[in-house]
Amino acid sequence: MLKLSPKIRDWISRYKYALLVALCGVALMLIPTEKKSPATDTPITSDLEAVERELEAFLENGAGVGRVKVMLTLECSSQTIYMTEESVRISEGGSDESREVSKASSSGDDVPLIKKTLYPRYRGACILCEGAHRDEVRLWITQTVSSLLGLGSDKIVVETIKQN
Repeated sequence: MLKLSPKIRDWISRYKYALLVALCGVALMLIPTEKKSPATDTPITSDLEAVERELEAFLENGAGVGRVKVMLTLECSSQTIYMTEESVRISEGGSDESREVSKASSSGDDVPLIKKTLYPRYRGACILCEGAHRDEVRLWITQTVSSLLGLGSDKIVVETIKQN
C-alpha cells in the first residue's frame, strides 16, 4: 500500500467528497457521445398539406378524438441556405463582386453544398374534431399540437366538427 505523509492523508480525508465529485466529472467527460446531424435523423416535411394530413392521422388515434380536420398557417416556409464562394475583383472602374454556389462532385454530378436548412415556422393551428366537446380531448390535442409544432397554446384552436 502507498505510504502517504500525514498532511496528504489529512487533506484527502477532509476533501474526499469533493475529490469523488471531481473524479465522477472527469469520468463523465471521457464517455464518448455520438453526434447525429438533424438532416439525417428525421426527414424534413416542408409540404404544408402533407404535415396537415400527417397530423390528422396522428390525432385521430387519440382516445375519444374521432374524425379530425387540421388547418395550419405558416409564418415562413422552410428554406435551404447553400454554401457560396465570394470573389471580389477590383479594377480601375470599380469593383465587381460575384457569388457562386459551392458544389461537390459525387459520381460525376455537381451537387450544391448545403450550409443549413431552416425549418418552417408555424403561425397557428385550427383543429376540428368530433370529441372536442370533452375538455380532456381539447387539452390533449392542444398539448400535442403545441409540442409537435412549437406553437403556444394561445395559437391553437380546437372546436367540434359539424356532424353530417
